[in-house]
Amino acid sequence: MKITDLFVKRPVLAIVVNLVILIAGLQAIRSLSVRQYPRSDIAEVQVSTVYVGANADLVRGFITTPLERVIASADGIDYMESTSAQGLSTITVHLKLNYDTNAALTQVQAKVAQVRNDLPPEAEAPVIELQTADNEFAAMYLGFSSADLDQNQITDYLTRVVQPKLSAVSGVQRADVLGGRTFAMRIWLKPEQMAARGVSPSDVKDALAKNNYLSALGSTKGSAVSVNLVANTDLRTADEFRQLVVKQQNGVVVRLGEIADIVLGAENYESDVRFNGETATFMGIWVL
Repeated sequence: MKITDLFVKRPVLAIVVNLVILIAGLQAIRSLSVRQYPRSDIAEVQVSTVYVGANADLVRGFITTPLERVIASADGIDYMESTSAQGLSTITVHLKLNYDTNAALTQVQAKVAQVRNDLPPEAEAPVIELQTADNEFAAMYLGFSSADLDQNQITDYLTRVVQPKLSAVSGVQRADVLGGRTFAMRIWLKPEQMAARGVSPSDVKDALAKNNYLSALGSTKGSAVSVNLVANTDLRTADEFRQLVVKQQNGVVVRLGEIADIVLGAENYESDVRFNGETATFMGIWVL
């Protein structure tokens, strides 16, 4: 008599044995320990370059293409993708699996430095960031809204107070402010008023560059006193910007407030974030 004949003649016993095996398997799955995960380091290097005032074609021709040409010769690259938008070039370098991220970052920085002087002088220096690509989305999103503070004030508070504390938490890779609006002095030019007074946009730009900057003069020392000297040459309020002299000719003074509307606003208004119908600002928490 074979053992299988026993289960054929006694179906109840066969069912009981199967149930015992099933329960034992489920218990084994719950108590099974994983001692070591396989190494799977996936990272990417992002090179961002701001070229204010340039359209997408100019950004692609003068920024994106030269950078791509030299970055492509670096080691450890799986593939690259780039985006050329109005005033911004973004190149994302995807590294090979388990490739040394420090070596890749060093090589990309060296390649970018080779063509830095070939980029337009008006373009800002490329910003190189190393990011892990394990997760496309953050592990946690925190929403901030207020009935008394606007988006600019919320963003300023998050940048100064909340973001440094969250970034310092053990296990946190970075804490990004999403949908924020950074304070900026907005100068909305009036073409009709400018034409009537003979003022061009370049005149406004030159006046702002020459009259709104920080300057450290040094220090002066006496027999018992040492004083640091700082020139308060920067403009801080909208009224100070309105009184800025843009042009002076034949005794006629043209001030910025006569040819433009000046308000303290945000750097851009391209996006609007809302939570439960209210204006809000989010923070994304990425873990290591």
